[in-house]
Amino acid sequence: MSDACQLVHHQPDVYMVVIPDERYRSGATNCFIVRDGDEALVVDVGGMSENGARLMHDALREVGARPEATSFFLTHLHLDHSGLLPAVAPEGALVHVGGAELDAARAMRDSAVVDGLFARMVSFGVDAAEAREYFDFNLGIDDFDEGRYDARPVEGGDVVRVGDVEFEVVDTAGHAPGHRSLFHRESGLLIGGDQVLYTTSPYVPFYPGSADRLALYLDRLRAVRDLGVSCLLQAHGRLRSQDGGSGNAAFEGRVDWLLDHRARRLREYRETIERTPGLTGKEVVLSSPSSAKLDDWNSIFMVQRWCVIANGMAVLEHLVAMGEGEARPVAGGVDRYYVA
Repeated sequence: MSDACQLVHHQPDVYMVVIPDERYRSGATNCFIVRDGDEALVVDVGGMSENGARLMHDALREVGARPEATSFFLTHLHLDHSGLLPAVAPEGALVHVGGAELDAARAMRDSAVVDGLFARMVSFGVDAAEAREYFDFNLGIDDFDEGRYDARPVEGGDVVRVGDVEFEVVDTAGHAPGHRSLFHRESGLLIGGDQVLYTTSPYVPFYPGSADRLALYLDRLRAVRDLGVSCLLQAHGRLRSQDGGSGNAAFEGRVDWLLDHRARRLREYRETIERTPGLTGKEVVLSSPSSAKLDDWNSIFMVQRWCVIANGMAVLEHLVAMGEGEARPVAGGVDRYYVA
């Protein structure tokens, strides 16, 4: 195998293809090809670029995946995971994707929904020009063309087959409303998308649907901790060796760190609004110690700013939902935050 296509798991045989993100600067997306018998399943395809399309086509040839016997599974519809699909999946290809992801993609085509989301972002203290940047980016949600493919919505508990291999679909929502992962119970293998990452804490973005997205992410994170994962194939960053029986402990340890990280961030935001009552949501985010390294806000790349704002919205909305914070609307449709 080439450096771009590596065998990273045996029985089931899973190959990794690293697709660079040349547009939104997320680094790269680890995509995976499961091969069994004459069938192949591609899990995530990466962001759109000519170089990415070439790498994915080369990898599919290397593993002997025939187009007519290849299906696709998208963990979620963020652009760095699904954007390349039109370049690598033929029309009519079987594509598994979470039902809530399809709902979110449809909602972003509804002007009334978009107007409501825009107003919510302005209420957070984001000025209209900056909010427009994020909506021009479509909040990072791919405009998935359901009519082009045989799109199959999947939910937790469903089964996805490739050859004689069966994967359980796991509901790992939060980072995206319909984020789904694949678990091979016999080997303890989890192909987990962006649910658990070793290099960063996955952000919880702003999207149509749940009013308390952080609660959804934390709930699913606790559930996936108890699956018995011995090997995680995650979508970003270097894969970690989990041999010698230490895989489950390593995975559980990372999940515990992510849960603790979120708890610390919640405390930090609560202390910020207790120290300085009446800040807008954006002001809370930028006044908190975790934002101390963000010097010139307007010089930061748009996608990074979007991640900071969207994640901050999720934290504050969770504080309000728990009854520990209060958002009071003032003139201009802007909310200001206080300790409840």
